[in-house]
Amino acid sequence: MPATVAGVPAGLRLITVNVHESLDEPNYWDAGWTWTQEPATADPARQRARTLAVVIARYRNVTDPADRAFVDPNTTLDGHPARFTEGDGNESLTVYDVNGANVTIDDSALLPGGGTRALYPTVTLVPQPAAWHTHLYR
Repeated sequence: MPATVAGVPAGLRLITVNVHESLDEPNYWDAGWTWTQEPATADPARQRARTLAVVIARYRNVTDPADRAFVDPNTTLDGHPARFTEGDGNESLTVYDVNGANVTIDDSALLPGGGTRALYPTVTLVPQPAAWHTHLYR
């Protein structure tokens, strides 16, 4: 994985790990983890009501506002442009171009207020995350 996350609260259980590489865009990838506080069930596909997700994606400079990856910061964090939104106890934080990667934290009211900003410093990227690959070798 392109990062480690050390600050996830102990009461949350890891439910998914995803790695995706685009076949349409060379060198674009994302990788992430999802946690929940709900107990395990026999149906792993069951939708979880409240989750915490951390996703690392290779940064790409997108200038088209119609593109989902368009950088639309409304704040900065550690000197990087960032986008923070909150409402109804939910928070979303994306920190752009951290050594060539975006760090996104989405919280469905599992963390206390400001929890995404508090969790961000516990995400440790691998050296040169933009050079990370989804394959063992390339």
